[in-house]
Amino acid sequence: MHPILLSLHGFTIYTYGFFVAVAMTASLIVTERRAVRFGFGKAEAADLLFVLFISGILGARIFYVWQHAQDFAVDWMAALRVQEGGLVWYGGLFGAILTGMLYARWRKWPILPLCDFFSPVAAMAHGIGRIGCFFNGCCYGLRTESIFGVHFPGEPYANLPTQLYEAAGLFVISGFLFYYSRKPRREGSIFLKYIFLYAMLRFVIEFMRGDNQHYFYLTLPQWMSIGLVAAVFSISFLWRKPSR
Repeated sequence: MHPILLSLHGFTIYTYGFFVAVAMTASLIVTERRAVRFGFGKAEAADLLFVLFISGILGARIFYVWQHAQDFAVDWMAALRVQEGGLVWYGGLFGAILTGMLYARWRKWPILPLCDFFSPVAAMAHGIGRIGCFFNGCCYGLRTESIFGVHFPGEPYANLPTQLYEAAGLFVISGFLFYYSRKPRREGSIFLKYIFLYAMLRFVIEFMRGDNQHYFYLTLPQWMSIGLVAAVFSISFLWRKPSR
């Protein structure tokens, strides 16, 4: 693993932080290129992307610190060192959605079209971030003796590189959503597909993870995935239900 990309005269660039920066840059480029076609101004779309990115990172970090509170009991300042890794996607999702909705209402922008617009971008950025997780040595999988095993820092045995599995799945989801959004769709449908597809991906990946605690036979992300899938099915059912 290579958690530190560059260290020169006291200046350190962490690999995880580097990939977060790459994800932000790639998202900005894609967002500005797609904005006009979807009826959004480049500057406005870039502003909202920045808001979503910052709020997503804050939400993901807060959720991670809450989930691993015992690790920060001695050195609580470590909670601020985001560049070293430690983000939970579900926390980032809820943080970005809540902040994005408030920001959109303040600017009087339509919420559902914005959710659809950013869904494939979010999947792409998440996939890039997972590559950073791999180089950082976090979010690894179960012990394995297969040829797919990778030795992570602090682990005496090889483990499955579930970060790369998830990254590959996210890139597939992102590609599908980009393609699906080329034609006009019902408002909110692209976002629902993004939530459903990632929740299913994460549910499966969690069976191969080796660093999460179980609650009633499943991990917390798996229970949250079940909740999101149920929410997607409920909304889809209400959409199809004829009005009286």
